[in-house]
Amino acid sequence: MKQKIDRIRFPHNKLLLPILIVLSVWNYVSAEAASSEKNSYVLDIKGYTKQKIVAAETVQGIINRKQAKLFLNTGNDNRWVSYSKHLSKSLRWETVNHAWINHFKKSGFCFTQLNGFEDLIKSASDRLKGVVIYDIEANAGIPLAVTIAGLKDAAAVTRELYNSSDALKKLPIAFDLSRLPDDKYKRYDWAIENILPQCSENAAFSYRKGAGVYSLDIAAAERMFVYNLLHLSEDVLPNDKEKEQCLKEYGTLNHKDRKYVDIILAHLQPLSPVWGWGKPSEATFRNVLTQNDCFVMCAEVPNISFLKKLPPAKKPFKQNHIRPEQVKLEDKYYIAFMVSEGDTIKSMGSMMNVHGGNWLSPWRDKIKINWGISPWLCENYPGLMDYYYSTKTEHDYFFDAPSGYAYLSPHHLRKSLLLDFAEKTRESNKTADTRIADIWYFYPLKPEKFRYKWLSLMDLEGLTQWDDKQYVSFVENCPPIVHSNHYYDYRDMDAEKYAEMLQEEMKQTAPPWFTVVYGGNPRYFYQVSKSLPEDRYKIVSLDEFFIATAKAEANIKDKTVERTTDAN
Repeated sequence: MKQKIDRIRFPHNKLLLPILIVLSVWNYVSAEAASSEKNSYVLDIKGYTKQKIVAAETVQGIINRKQAKLFLNTGNDNRWVSYSKHLSKSLRWETVNHAWINHFKKSGFCFTQLNGFEDLIKSASDRLKGVVIYDIEANAGIPLAVTIAGLKDAAAVTRELYNSSDALKKLPIAFDLSRLPDDKYKRYDWAIENILPQCSENAAFSYRKGAGVYSLDIAAAERMFVYNLLHLSEDVLPNDKEKEQCLKEYGTLNHKDRKYVDIILAHLQPLSPVWGWGKPSEATFRNVLTQNDCFVMCAEVPNISFLKKLPPAKKPFKQNHIRPEQVKLEDKYYIAFMVSEGDTIKSMGSMMNVHGGNWLSPWRDKIKINWGISPWLCENYPGLMDYYYSTKTEHDYFFDAPSGYAYLSPHHLRKSLLLDFAEKTRESNKTADTRIADIWYFYPLKPEKFRYKWLSLMDLEGLTQWDDKQYVSFVENCPPIVHSNHYYDYRDMDAEKYAEMLQEEMKQTAPPWFTVVYGGNPRYFYQVSKSLPEDRYKIVSLDEFFIATAKAEANIKDKTVERTTDAN
């Protein structure tokens, strides 16, 4: 028997050396590939003219299509990555961009500094197939140039920039927008017929002057159709004040641009993001997008294409949820501090707004703070979101920012798609490990029976609502709904005065009571908390907040607290 066993093993021993060699080569190749993946470039574009920024952004998008290869350091030229004023002297890094670079280096990235614009074009010459020439003052010049540049793997440049750059002049002219008519609508007619069918069906980009120029990289990277049009028709105006403003500025409530927006967005798949930002207002932008089955993905921060291609998380996203049996209802006023929004790339790319850097705040780990995030970003930008999940502390808790899966106006979305939206919220919350949401424009959704059915389908454990007073609703098959009059009302009020206002309001009801304070920053929240008596107030994460709310139903369901002080 021993002889037979030896005979069986012998051939395997002969194969062992080749197998070890193959494994060694594979490990070497894998290591080299991983190393190559994190060898990237950084270019400082602080002080660049708009035409140079547009060119650099389109080149960045093309370079970053497969891997995170090019990072553009805007310095403090971009307002969203320049830090809040209260943080500027508290943090080690000059701007959020510098903080990102430091984080990426710790994650294994090696950056080579490019020496200016010419060096960028030379370094990208093997990826660029030409240039798209446009006039920066022409109608739809930047939007159409970036759109075509993305389709043709080209840099979008003005004639002036092209003629002044030796590196650019070595590239062929892929398209010259001067061939098109000067009239804006004739240009869009041509683009809709000839260019739109080639563009992505999964996203579009609404460009506006200002910070929007710093996000054009993602439009080029994903071959989006870029437009600069008004989102204006009478049915999407939220109030008389906006109607008066639009009549004064545009002379109409039903602008011709709206027809073109509808045609462009009809090209997209249902529940696709429209990146950027829109005119004439946030409300009209959001409502028009929703009517076209899309949602808002506010951009305006740099390096989105780089963030898109970060290596994905190595483990599922998890939070430390408190269990119901761990919560003992106390005779206290429960306060949940919520950092505003978080539903878009602007928040995540800026390290959580406001004007950047809230996540870096030295006050963040001093009290319980609830941070809005986007389940959609968790699914589509896992490498970016891993930064937040891997650096959160026991004091940080994530919730779905408006409005669940993504930011839109529920009452403007067709009902069949609303059901899909609810399902996407429920399923994406499993990815994000979130259980609580803040849904804007919830009550305009009618009829009431459908509204609550829609909410129940999301399988949430709590819902917060912006209101003019405080109260809690308990609806069958739905989570507790906590209404608060403390959304964005901290502005121009110091923390001590704000705490006094809260205490004055709480005189209207005995504890337990529950309210959320939405907006602000860790420093402000910490200062407010220090002005509230610890024996009567409890600062909590939203999971404990809603468990306690449910346990207090009999005590609070018929109570209301009104505002006693004008915070503004």
